[in-house]
Amino acid sequence: MFAFRPRPIAHRRFALHSARAVVAALVVASVLAFMPAAPASAELAPEPDNSWGVVGLEGYSGPDMPRSEVWAIEQIGNTMYVGGRFLAAQQVGGNPTIQPFLAAFHADTGKWIDWWRPSLDDAVWSLEASADGKRLFVGGRFTQVNGVERRGFVALHPSTGQIDTSFPVNIAGPGTNVRVVHLGADGWLYIAGTFDRVRRFSGVHWRQGLARVRPTNGRVSGWAPTVQGQSVWGLDVDPGRNRVYLTGLFSSVNNAADTAKFAIVNHNNGQVAPVNNPFPMLAPDGIHQTKNQHDVLAVGPLVWVAGSEHTIYIFNASDMSLHGWHYTGLAGSGAGGDFQDLERAGNRIYASCHCGVDIKSSYTGGMNGLVRPVRFAAAFSATTGRYDSNYSAQFTGSAGPWAIKAHSTDGCVWFGGDMTTAGGQPVESLVRQCNNGTPGPAAGPQLTNTAAAAKAVSSCKVTRNGTKLRVTWKRANNDNASKFVVRRSKDFGNYFWAAARKPPATAWADLNVAPGKYRYTVQVVAANGSKALRHCNVGGPIIVP
Repeated sequence: MFAFRPRPIAHRRFALHSARAVVAALVVASVLAFMPAAPASAELAPEPDNSWGVVGLEGYSGPDMPRSEVWAIEQIGNTMYVGGRFLAAQQVGGNPTIQPFLAAFHADTGKWIDWWRPSLDDAVWSLEASADGKRLFVGGRFTQVNGVERRGFVALHPSTGQIDTSFPVNIAGPGTNVRVVHLGADGWLYIAGTFDRVRRFSGVHWRQGLARVRPTNGRVSGWAPTVQGQSVWGLDVDPGRNRVYLTGLFSSVNNAADTAKFAIVNHNNGQVAPVNNPFPMLAPDGIHQTKNQHDVLAVGPLVWVAGSEHTIYIFNASDMSLHGWHYTGLAGSGAGGDFQDLERAGNRIYASCHCGVDIKSSYTGGMNGLVRPVRFAAAFSATTGRYDSNYSAQFTGSAGPWAIKAHSTDGCVWFGGDMTTAGGQPVESLVRQCNNGTPGPAAGPQLTNTAAAAKAVSSCKVTRNGTKLRVTWKRANNDNASKFVVRRSKDFGNYFWAAARKPPATAWADLNVAPGKYRYTVQVVAANGSKALRHCNVGGPIIVP
């Protein structure tokens, strides 16, 4: 299961065929006049701004299982958490370090955080942060986390990777496999996948493939639509319109007709919403019929649906009429690559696809009337839906990205999948692209190993004997000290380095001190780089006459 596998070269198509529909609206959309996006003041450079990534692929290759090392990316503070089917972390050109299925990277540098090491026994499909950033919700195909049984779903402490045992929710059922964990705009945490019950404390709530709980205390909502067949893969919530949008590989929702692969359910009662469901329909190539839909995004008056066959459909939320579409592949060829993930960043929508493997699958057409090269990712206006030609991904790979995450502060966007290069430079399945190639401000301090963080000395003092000043300190319990740094200030000036001592030292003497007024600090430095400082003579300086 943990064997490393070489990357395949051949293109693979992951969507099949489904029922038919009318294509006339698509033809109208395809002849709209070209309206280029306004030039951006800052644009993502195609070259990667990271050198670390993930490698290896677990061995399961079941139905509808694209080859992709990365399936989920989430940000909490200055950390990017990455989940998927990978087996190890690796710097480009370096050697792999085993860390399967879930890893963390500094968001401001892209460097792998080598001490953050939760242990899972199978793939991760979805990651979601709580609103306060104190929990990382994880969904996947795993059965154990850190040696404890957790089937398909777990809440972790993002600072340590340990299980948050205060969150009392467990998922259960035959073949438990959670594909989606999503914090909705309504404040509920939605969980979708293959399961039939949700446990909270000793209570059991029967749910078929879809549930929602409170992210604060795990309280299970009475909302209980049922999903038949395979799983939900994408979900978004529009509380203002009282809707929950679902995409995936399922055959129906609530056993209702015309709800395969895409469904709209009522936000309050879970019933299928009495709104036009536009699927299935004939794809813009006039050959394929839509089947699997991989992701959905509700943005203002528009609803974006990404999937097969090789198309992003954009609908008017008011009545779900077609607003426009974007398609990869040459017209009439039947070739192309399905769209896979959607992410909003300001007024831009990023979309990924397994397109660009060959010339037949690397072009997009649609509501701009454009024919432009697309290499596994593209950008569109969130308000108009039009293709934004300012962005060029320039990836190579096979399956392309299955996860996109826009950073909250630094203008960078992370892509995860099976990419081998970005902007002509080698990568390991993970790409960080930044505005003009230069990141903006970080979203806070880097994550440090709190279990090994430095603790300040519990006390310190300075005594004088003639022109000799002696600094002594008392160590705190479990201070994690690798060294003690003593600094000195004379006559209320700046503090300067005076000495460094290794444990178990608890004293240092300053000899032949010139006349003046002296203050000292002792700083504990831990092996992980964290530091903790204490001032010694807080009552006033020591005077040497």
